[in-house]
Amino acid sequence: MKINAKLISACILGAAILPAAQAQVSKTMGLSVRAGVFFPTNSDARAEGKNWFIGGADYRLNSGALGGMAGGPVNSISSISVDYYNKGDFQNLPVLLNVTTRQNELYYTMGAGIAFAQIPNGSGGRESKNGLAYAVAIGMNFEQGKSPLFIEGRYYGSSRSELNGFAVMLGIRL
Repeated sequence: MKINAKLISACILGAAILPAAQAQVSKTMGLSVRAGVFFPTNSDARAEGKNWFIGGADYRLNSGALGGMAGGPVNSISSISVDYYNKGDFQNLPVLLNVTTRQNELYYTMGAGIAFAQIPNGSGGRESKNGLAYAVAIGMNFEQGKSPLFIEGRYYGSSRSELNGFAVMLGIRL
C-alpha cells in the first residue's frame, strides 16, 4: 500500500474547506483536521530527515461533563482519529480510539489503536509492519468566531520504535 503525501494533504485540505461553508447554517460536525511537523526520536528514522510532514483528523463519537474543578467545568470526549506521517521509506498511519479531557481552552488526549506502517527492509525496499500504536497530546483551543482553531503537541508511540516521535500541529474544528 503506497500512500502519497500529496494525496493525503489534498484530502485533509478538502475535508477542511468543504464543510466550512456548511458551518454557517449548522453546528459543528465533530470533525477536527490538523497538520504539522513530526520529529522522529529513532536515529534510523532521523537519518531520512529530522522533520516530517504529518496530517490527520479526529471524529468525535460522544461527549459529556465530568463535573467541575477550580478552573471550571471539565468535559470528556471520545473520538476516533487517523493520522499520517512519512519521510522517504518510512510511513505510518495510526488509527486510534481516543479520550480527550477539556477544561476551558486546554485539553489532554490519550489514545490507543493500530498502526499501519511501512519501514525500510534493508535491501532497498519496504515492508509492511502493522502493530499497536498510542498517542498522548496536550493542546490549546483558540475560539475565534466560526473558525475554532487549536494548536497541540503530540507524542506518537508504536510497537515499531522507528516510528516514535513528537509532533507539533495546527488545526481547525469543523
